[in-house]
Amino acid sequence: MLMQQYNQILSRSGWAVPLAICCILSTLLIIAGIIILSLIPVYVTPKDINHNALSNKISFYTIYASDMIDGRSLTLSDTNDLSLQMEKNIARSNKMMSIKSLRFLPQAVSTRSKRQTSDSTIICEQNTGLTGDLFATNDEVQLSSTCHSSTCHQGHLEKSENTIRNNNNRITVNMKSTDNKTRSVNLAFCGFSTTDPYDRITSASKCTSETSTYVYLLDQDSNLFQFHPETFTVTFIAMINCSTTAYPYSMAIQRNGTAWVLFTDGSLYTFDVTNAQCQATTYVAEQEGLILFGMHFATDGSNNNEKLYLSSDSSNPPFRLATLDIDTLEISIIGYYETISARAELTGTNDGKLFGLFEGAPYIIAEINRTNGEILSKTSQDMIQYTSDSSNFAFTTYSSNFFLFVGDNSFTDIFIYNLSTKITTKTTRISNGIVGSAVSTCL
Repeated sequence: MLMQQYNQILSRSGWAVPLAICCILSTLLIIAGIIILSLIPVYVTPKDINHNALSNKISFYTIYASDMIDGRSLTLSDTNDLSLQMEKNIARSNKMMSIKSLRFLPQAVSTRSKRQTSDSTIICEQNTGLTGDLFATNDEVQLSSTCHSSTCHQGHLEKSENTIRNNNNRITVNMKSTDNKTRSVNLAFCGFSTTDPYDRITSASKCTSETSTYVYLLDQDSNLFQFHPETFTVTFIAMINCSTTAYPYSMAIQRNGTAWVLFTDGSLYTFDVTNAQCQATTYVAEQEGLILFGMHFATDGSNNNEKLYLSSDSSNPPFRLATLDIDTLEISIIGYYETISARAELTGTNDGKLFGLFEGAPYIIAEINRTNGEILSKTSQDMIQYTSDSSNFAFTTYSSNFFLFVGDNSFTDIFIYNLSTKITTKTTRISNGIVGSAVSTCL
């Protein structure tokens, strides 16, 4: 009896040991599994992780060429109506697509080849025949709840882009702006962008919304204005308070919004156009015999590197072209004007050409070779007649036009000179003596 009970206990304990071992191994396997699972996200590629994290929407930008020369200066007032007009062209093919926002870009259609352009220049996929400012829409496509993978997203993106490309070769829309005007604008498909093309243009070119939109004026009393070329209206911004009792003489503006102002005592100041806060520079006056000068920032037309060009005044002839290094604040003479003897204000065009407005009876618009100062062409402005040093004047280019601001201490007449027709027209008169006008190379 005793032996039988002993055998039963031994038999039961024989199963206990293997069972205990199995429990321990199972526990270890569970722990190992937890560790492995916790490490998986470290080794999976971000692309794989994002497959399930993708939203059910895709967003991209469509860029159009337009025939609107000064579109960037417009503030659109009814964007919802404009979006609906454009959506009609794609609604039949893709009812899930909508336009979330739209705007003109601070860049016209480029006619240069890719090797001539900078990183900020947008080149259309094909020739659209339109030469105005570019226009962009932010498009959004609503996807089905089952479309989570990047492959599904990419397929819908390509389908949506093809829909737009095939249905927007040429469309006409009515654009309403805050100046209470409605304009019929022709648009043609140009290309696509995965990022905001406005940011691409402004960041690469160092442009700001202020320097991509406005022309700035400065009068003899240091009042700063915005000038609107579409309406010829002038809007007061602020008075610049620089630490001098002299009067402003000329002004130029960089892409980043820094304005440079020369005063009649030869001192040079800078200020930000967004707040008009003035700062003195360490510039030493009367370098290379230049006491006063007209000035303008210009590029060579193929990149975003801007130089500050100067044109000497009548105090120390002969009249000449120079540059000012804005880092060292040193002047370098480029060359002398051989066929014109007058002081001038300068401006430039997007293709890298430099022009001067020369005071006289009559005033003259001349193209200047920016490498040697040679006068390449001259166009008399017979309706503008002032003797030497008897007028206040400023000079600006905007799109395909020159704007001439000429008058005395009590008024300024604003003229527009069309580069295509070579015709000058007087537009309006304002009761300010404008001595400086500035437009950045962003425009």
